[in-house]
Amino acid sequence: MSTDPTQQFYESHVREYEEQTDNLQPQSFLQKFMETLPRNSRLLDVGCAYGRDSAFLAEHGFKVTGVDYAAGLIERAKQRVPNAEFLVADMRELPFDSGSFDGIWAYMSLLHLQKSEVPAALQGFAHVLAPQGVFALGMKVGQGEGYVTDQRYDGAKKYFANFTENEMHGLLQQAGFHVLESSVRERQLPYQDLPVMEILARKDSTASRS
Repeated sequence: MSTDPTQQFYESHVREYEEQTDNLQPQSFLQKFMETLPRNSRLLDVGCAYGRDSAFLAEHGFKVTGVDYAAGLIERAKQRVPNAEFLVADMRELPFDSGSFDGIWAYMSLLHLQKSEVPAALQGFAHVLAPQGVFALGMKVGQGEGYVTDQRYDGAKKYFANFTENEMHGLLQQAGFHVLESSVRERQLPYQDLPVMEILARKDSTASRS
């Protein structure tokens, strides 16, 4: 079993996490993402959890593969979304060939990496995206990183890395993306503790395909 407290949380709170977040689906952002891609496109849901957003994308005609490092979440996703593919995998080491996907959806997942790990993870996302592929990213807006006690789940320890919008734009550019659209939503529900940035970016045609 993993010794990482964040991963341990997601392994042991599958149902509770689903119950608390199932109504937080960012449908307007999902719609914007889908509008950038033809139906039947190959999509990767990074940090797919129990399959909430994978289900929405699959229902709209996309070929969805979801990955998460928590095996318990992947089992729940398989139950919930039988018309998508799911596997246990770490976003820092995606097990896919170059250009395997037309789009990547990563909503509230990259924020659990250490800041120092994010540039390489973004480069890995660019690697598995096809030329001109689209990346949809949702992150909390803020500063700093480290373990916090999440009072929404009785003080469970989880790691969070927060970024400013400009900071994330710079990292995306370094990884071979150009930003198509970017916006920040203020807190709307008690569950949300910080504003959320939603960014659509496209893989540059000049980005390395190696």
